[in-house]
Amino acid sequence: MIKSYCHEDVDKGIDLLKLAAKRGYVRATYTLGLILRDLKPRDARRYMNEAAEQGYLPALQEVLPAREMKAQFGEPSAGDLCQYLDPISLNRLLGRHYVRCPHLRDLNTSHCWNPLCGRWAHRAHHINHGRSRRLFTFSKDPQPPTTPGAVPNTRVSRMKMCSRCCRAKYCSKLCQVYDWRSGRHKVECPFL
Repeated sequence: MIKSYCHEDVDKGIDLLKLAAKRGYVRATYTLGLILRDLKPRDARRYMNEAAEQGYLPALQEVLPAREMKAQFGEPSAGDLCQYLDPISLNRLLGRHYVRCPHLRDLNTSHCWNPLCGRWAHRAHHINHGRSRRLFTFSKDPQPPTTPGAVPNTRVSRMKMCSRCCRAKYCSKLCQVYDWRSGRHKVECPFL
């Protein structure tokens, strides 16, 4: 599923996640909410809201404003948030796949700054065609398609950036909040 989602056959990976979500696996529902953010924003919102309705804390972080999140749930510690991160074996598998795949070295990619997360994303490039603005990610070609009707194979959603240092990038609020509350990014942020 990881290989099919990352760079070989996007639809198969997303279909597997949809199947898991349909069977009630809330983590798959949440993951679909994350990875479809740029590709299908309406579907992404629906999946994220479904995960939030089931009380899944990472989805609630994405859906609720920070003040409301704090009022309802307090400030979970890094230890509390750690249980929602993917297993370390999955992160190692993703990282190993990323490092070993020669195809990925030619792409403009970005890793989640959280060291306990193995997710990575293609950096996106915006092209304006008249009034519409389309999101493109690079595949093997260094140049995105230039014809107005062309739709590229868009893959992983963009990373969110730390607003203070503008260097650290995260795949989700869960990773960003975890990295800050663990103290790691809090220490390094002023120096970046």
